[in-house]
Amino acid sequence: YLKLKNFKEEIRAHRDLDGFLAQASIVLNETATSLDNVLRTMLRRFARDPDNNEPNCNLDLLMAMLFTDAGAPMRGKVHLLSDTIQGVTATVTGVRYQQSWLCI
Repeated sequence: YLKLKNFKEEIRAHRDLDGFLAQASIVLNETATSLDNVLRTMLRRFARDPDNNEPNCNLDLLMAMLFTDAGAPMRGKVHLLSDTIQGVTATVTGVRYQQSWLCI
């Protein structure tokens, strides 16, 4: 569980967000439809990135780290993600939870 960050006021939160957005890339024309295949595509793109500090990364090992059930046979089931981040907005009218994000 991570401590909530106030992105309107915290300087570190702004720096973290600016750094994340500066390194983001958009994958267009992706035809994969399953989470597994989409993540493999993202990881392959990450592995080919010249600024990547881990040029010899193992895709199967990365997938095993992302999913809690990576070693189990799928048999039509869905993967369980090991780690997600969820955005929360607190206002005077209540708390709003955003969709979970997967960060690689």
